[in-house]
Amino acid sequence: MRFLIIGAGSIGKRHMRCLRELGHEVAACDTDETRLAGLPESLGAKCYTNLDEALGGGYDAVLVCTPTSSHVAIAKMAVERGLHIFVEKPVSDTPDGIDELAAMTEKAGLKALVGCNTRFYRPLTRVKDHMDSGKTGRMLSVRAQVGFYLPYWHPNDDYTKAYSANRSMGGGVILDDIHELDYLRWFFGEAKEVYCVAVNTGTLRIDTEDLAAMVVTFESGVIAEVHFDYLQRTYHRRAEFIGEKGLVVCDFIKQATEFFGEEVYLSNTKSEGLNADVNHMYVGQMAHFVRVIRGEEESINDLVSAKKTLELALAAKESAEKHMPVRLG
Repeated sequence: MRFLIIGAGSIGKRHMRCLRELGHEVAACDTDETRLAGLPESLGAKCYTNLDEALGGGYDAVLVCTPTSSHVAIAKMAVERGLHIFVEKPVSDTPDGIDELAAMTEKAGLKALVGCNTRFYRPLTRVKDHMDSGKTGRMLSVRAQVGFYLPYWHPNDDYTKAYSANRSMGGGVILDDIHELDYLRWFFGEAKEVYCVAVNTGTLRIDTEDLAAMVVTFESGVIAEVHFDYLQRTYHRRAEFIGEKGLVVCDFIKQATEFFGEEVYLSNTKSEGLNADVNHMYVGQMAHFVRVIRGEEESINDLVSAKKTLELALAAKESAEKHMPVRLG
């Protein structure tokens, strides 16, 4: 297949490498020519700086990897050209236009997938398999956290100009780290209520929240405590899942899943190893997208599902602004 990646930043380039690894042809479009430098040689990628020209290049699908606030508009342009779409997370910074995009895609008989690479992360899929087996019993609660120091995240770029740091581009730690809310919905179903405290600590010279803590109540009865920040000087990502019959701990950094059962202090650990390549989840995500396009699988995170995750994130932001719980649905 032939794929056009719109937005040749770090995640766009990663998707290009994954698709090439899977044997597909890739091209790139970006208004910043410096981001396109070296791609024809390294990936055999044709490069464009004009979006209309790129969309008319005879591709099978488009990957939208631009700043969040531009996702829906660009995806609509791709669908109007008859192209399948992959949209990086979050699907947008507002629900406006998502239903229309979903209706356009369905009417045209096209497929859509929204970024959800943690659903293909082996330590986390082990948690899902363990829960689905019933070994932990009824799930009761989860504590999840993700934190990293924003200036370190893309050291070759000015972080203050990136979308993460700018409200107008759809940034902020809640939307940026929406993966946590995505996999919690994947595990536990729809959220019923959220209470959130979110602040800009003033330490990073950005205009978005850089620290957030929330409590989410799911319709299934599970209560989740979720922490997000741009402040930790080393990357932390971890979740502890508490069930009636056991505890499951997923450490994203150690790439390990630890299972505690009903016997006191006895545990079983399965690990990918500290230095294992995490790229497997991005390759798995692209392989799934290809199978979705071919009609071999249903999209694991379509536009309707991604909108629900976005609505949870936006409800959390509303809760922080109003200093009160917000109900969903």
